[in-house]
Amino acid sequence: MVNALGLPVHLESYLAEFLDRTTGLRPPIDLMAVTGSGARGKYQHGWGDLDILVVAETSSLDEMRQILAELGTELGGIKLGMTVLTRAECRAGAVTSRLLHVLALIGRGALVPLWSTPGLALPAPDAATDSP
Repeated sequence: MVNALGLPVHLESYLAEFLDRTTGLRPPIDLMAVTGSGARGKYQHGWGDLDILVVAETSSLDEMRQILAELGTELGGIKLGMTVLTRAECRAGAVTSRLLHVLALIGRGALVPLWSTPGLALPAPDAATDSP
């Protein structure tokens, strides 16, 4: 699914490698989704950044920092905007309205994550989260 986003090849490679390193036998993440212009197929090289939403527990942060540091050069100077939420924050809705909207999009299937833990369920969107 990474190649369906219409991103430059080096960003596709970055995402594929990030997924390979974070979705093995004991994955440090529960979900990974590209958001923003990259998710809508409207990424503009030289203008945009790469926005990623990850659901992971705080105990995974050190491992993710290491992976991000090792892959940093593959971004080719593109800014990475990574948002990390815990499952508890998702359940509580203790997030900004922008992130609540992204979670609602994922919850109703309008935004498909690149990967998620089998059986992971996000809260169903309600009327408050349906509007942009």
